[in-house]
Amino acid sequence: MKTRSARVLIVDDDPAMLRTVERILSPRHEVRGCSSGEEAIEMIRREPFDVAIVDVRMPGLDGFDVTRAIRALRPSIEVVLVTGSGTDLDEKMVRAIEERAFYFITKPFSKAVLTSLVSWCLEMQRLAEERDDLIRRLTEDLERARRFQGALLPQGLPRTYGSVRVASAWASCETVGGDLYNVMPLPGDRLVLMVADVAGHGVAAALLVGMVKTAVERGLNDCIAADRIDLAPAAHAVLETLAPLNKNRVLTLFLAVVDAPGRTLHY
Repeated sequence: MKTRSARVLIVDDDPAMLRTVERILSPRHEVRGCSSGEEAIEMIRREPFDVAIVDVRMPGLDGFDVTRAIRALRPSIEVVLVTGSGTDLDEKMVRAIEERAFYFITKPFSKAVLTSLVSWCLEMQRLAEERDDLIRRLTEDLERARRFQGALLPQGLPRTYGSVRVASAWASCETVGGDLYNVMPLPGDRLVLMVADVAGHGVAAALLVGMVKTAVERGLNDCIAADRIDLAPAAHAVLETLAPLNKNRVLTLFLAVVDAPGRTLHY
């Protein structure tokens, strides 16, 4: 695993430990050191860091206090807590977990342990950034799909078409789904009504209902151009459109012609 360069903050009241950690990490990373918790918090307020290596036992603010402050100021910084005391290790580890430190180690530690921990911190940050970017892009895609699906629905309802008044209600249980309806006026005070439901939810279902709407309109337009009203070509057009797709995809489609003068419904 290739480690990227990072900004590392070392917080320890022991000057020898500061020099040791800096000597280990500085060949690959930019390292800053401070000797108290108060100084560390001020530095974090002013500058960005990727990783903080914090001693637990310090005068004034201890390592747990510093970790809590880091979490409040810059949650993205990963904290490695270090202790030089062999007493109450279990209690210290529990507190480290409660303060959401990335890791907890005891002195003395080897160069390999420290460099590996920093590398793993950076890898976790990289994965978190990729996850956040993926969530952002998926959220944007869902919003685009939601607008796309909204544009498929007839606008301006309730509305009167000749002697027939049409109203509608639509509520999706997800951001986008597989539901669609449409109203298409025909000559002679007639209307085509369509209600479609594609099994499933999400972007794929929303895109599929768009294909269904296009296929239905194409089939009806062919009939109107031939000066006849026949719903079968519209249904066949839908089947032809969906034929190349997954055979397990289920679609329910209702088509009807409302003939107001004849007071009939052909479906």
